Amino acid sequence: MKAESEILESYWSVLKKLSEDVKLNLIEKLQNSLKTLREKDEMDKSFGAWEGDERAEDLIQKISGSRKFNRKQAEF
Repeated sequence: MKAESEILESYWSVLKKLSEDVKLNLIEKLQNSLKTLREKDEMDKSFGAWEGDERAEDLIQKISGSRKFNRKQAEF
């Protein structure tokens, strides 16, 4: 934590000298980078282990039972 604080202070010593417009532009870029990180986190949540109370056998049966096949043989 101390290292991060020191890094932040070193950045601030440079950034505080910038104009208001440049600072606002920097704020916008930082906000956009956070939005991108949040979107990535949301995407990562869509992968991984199944979470639910049903047993694997019940899920398999439910999936298999919902399948509908329409096998028609092609006539030549």
